[in-house]
Amino acid sequence: EPGGTGRLEQLPCGRKWGIGGAPDDSGPAGPGANDNASVVGTLLELATAVRGRQYPFDFVFIAFGDEEVGLVGSKKYVETLAASQRAQIVAMINLDMVGVGTRMEFGGDPGLVSRAQSASRQMGYQTGELSSKLGSSSDHASFREAAIPVLFFDSSDDPNYHTTKDTADRVTPIKREQAGKVAPQLLSTRGRCGR
Repeated sequence: EPGGTGRLEQLPCGRKWGIGGAPDDSGPAGPGANDNASVVGTLLELATAVRGRQYPFDFVFIAFGDEEVGLVGSKKYVETLAASQRAQIVAMINLDMVGVGTRMEFGGDPGLVSRAQSASRQMGYQTGELSSKLGSSSDHASFREAAIPVLFFDSSDDPNYHTTKDTADRVTPIKREQAGKVAPQLLSTRGRCGR
């Protein structure tokens, strides 16, 4: 959270915030290497990537608990925010399952989805758009319900999703790296007046 206090209730007047989030639990059927260990690692890399860069807003990075059992952590977090705090959030970027698959898929705010796809294609990555059903199954949904712009990063074509085969040897570092490169590029376009 470069340049920030780390506490939304202490935001400087007029200062905007971006939230990077990722679920830190996994389904009961498997070890959870891709879903969701891959995204916690990527979230940490994203926090490192933005450090030292100049943005018109500050950041907070959060690993949310109990996503698999009903988005519990993210819902409770959003519930703690006053309306004035919610208005200061330019976007919530949610990472979920980014270590396996042939393409990155995006869901959420149409403008953010379009920008993410454009940035990905400029870098030579295959992209897709998430279905509305899948796009409601992770922590960004808690923020979207509070009228906060969201972007969901995902690679949904993982054949080992929620199985015992979701192991570390099947996670591809280059896939995680792609998400870590696209997100900072996208962030550079946010935070203008009026979002």
